[in-house]
Amino acid sequence: MSGFSNAIAQHETYKEILSTIRAGRFPFGVLGTTGMHKVFLLHSLLSSLNENGGHRRAMVLVPDEGTATRMMEDFEAMGTKAAVLPAKDLTFLTDQVRSREYEQMRCGALSAWVLGTVDVLLVSAEAAVQKTVPPAVLASRMIDLKVGEDISLDELKRKFVAAGYKRADEVSTSSRRSGSCPCAWSSGATPSIPSRSSKSSPSAARTSWTRCS
Repeated sequence: MSGFSNAIAQHETYKEILSTIRAGRFPFGVLGTTGMHKVFLLHSLLSSLNENGGHRRAMVLVPDEGTATRMMEDFEAMGTKAAVLPAKDLTFLTDQVRSREYEQMRCGALSAWVLGTVDVLLVSAEAAVQKTVPPAVLASRMIDLKVGEDISLDELKRKFVAAGYKRADEVSTSSRRSGSCPCAWSSGATPSIPSRSSKSSPSAARTSWTRCS
């Protein structure tokens, strides 16, 4: 726990909030906190709840992705691992030309949450009302690939198909000769949220096979 967290831990209001959480008395509200104060309060509460080896985490609902991204940066600056679950893009383009950038980012954030590699998941109101894959299903379809590991391409393809991937429309000659498996998927690491105006090129979108939404 940081020095600032140690200081707030002595405050009577903080002690009351902490005891309410530990007793499971929900719902309850805390009024008068701005963005940064919310981050600091949550960071301190998680530190207090987990100081004896616990692993309590927080899913935070925020108005929009801009707020979520700023709060994620603040959490990271305090040493709390956080990720942003972005909303899906609505598109009227054909499947061959539309970008799957945000689907992959959603999968990355959800995977990090399921694996327990982040302490805070920040969710915009728009993202919260969109359907997504259940945690148990997502966990069952994760494929753990390690550097230097030998794995049959046929076995890998079967796992991808079982997870909902589709074969690419185009495979380069160099990929066929080298025996590589050209595809794109999201890892547990969660990249920062780009501007909604940025789009991947159609050629890049063709190799993004993920169907996890």
